[in-house]
Amino acid sequence: MDFALAYFLSCFIACMGVLQVASVSSRAKYLRLFGPPLLRKTLGIVSIVIAVTLFFLTGDRVLSDHEGGLDANQQAGIFSFAALISYLLTAIISQFVWKSKIDSSVVEPYRSRLYEYDSGELTFIKLQEKNWTDFRHWIIGRFNS
Repeated sequence: MDFALAYFLSCFIACMGVLQVASVSSRAKYLRLFGPPLLRKTLGIVSIVIAVTLFFLTGDRVLSDHEGGLDANQQAGIFSFAALISYLLTAIISQFVWKSKIDSSVVEPYRSRLYEYDSGELTFIKLQEKNWTDFRHWIIGRFNS
């Protein structure tokens, strides 16, 4: 397997695992792929271990960038792309899995603003807007006090 592809897949699998471990928090409902927190945490940790193991066991990984390895800029780009893709894929899958199961009490104070532009369906984008609004109000409150 090509070094860059192995690095991408390992980063992608590890980031998916990190997102599942992070989704144990009650505020990260839109990142959950599985129901029980113990299952999410366990599968997240297992996927991180599998990603690291697969990366180092699939070939010689001690390569200089002159001998076919990746330089720092390539590694940063591949890691960023893998992290972004894993986040988006997790969000899309969890949108389909948990669409009807999201607790409406989370968005109750924002219901009128969330539903003013469409039929009233709660989506991932609207949850992101709500999270950004919450964060913005929290930051402004910190500076005003």
